[in-house]
This record gives sequence, structure tokens and C-alpha cells, in this order.
Amino acid sequence: MYNTKLHEENRLDVLHQLIRDYPLGTLVVVGEGELVANAIPFYLDAGRGEFGTLVAHISRANPLWQLPAPTISALIIFQGAQSYITRINKG
Repeated sequence: MYNTKLHEENRLDVLHQLIRDYPLGTLVVVGEGELVANAIPFYLDAGRGEFGTLVAHISRANPLWQLPAPTISALIIFQGAQSYITRINKG
């Protein structure tokens, strides 16, 4: 995902707080040759692992639970409060 240096955030405490404040993440995986995206609430276990561990429950009614977890790559997108940001150079 493209992210400009101006808007880049790498501080783990700030990223963890975003997840705590907005725990509904969009889980994106490739399943059977196509992208599959699901909105799932996540719990952050900050003390587990180097960067923390995300924990979630996927219902058996959701076909995602049948994908072989150890063999798939995943992307989880967390979004905070939305607003338009602009930078105006004066001068």
C-alpha cells in the first residue's frame, strides 16, 4: 500500500491505540483465486509476540474459516475517524 512519508506512522503504541479505538478491521485474503474481504472485529493482545497479536472470531457461516490459514497471506486494514487532509504551501 502506498503511503507518503508525510503520513507514515511507525510508532507501535500509536498503531496499537488505533486498533483499540477502532477494532473493526477489514480482513483481505486470496481464496480460491480471488480476493475475499470481510469486516471482522479484532482484539489486540499487545503482550503476545514482538508486535502484539491480533485475535478474531470467524463464524462457521463465513466461507473464510475454511481457507487453509497457514498457507494464505492476509492484509488487515484498520481505519480511524475519517477526514480530508490537505497540505497547502504558501509562498
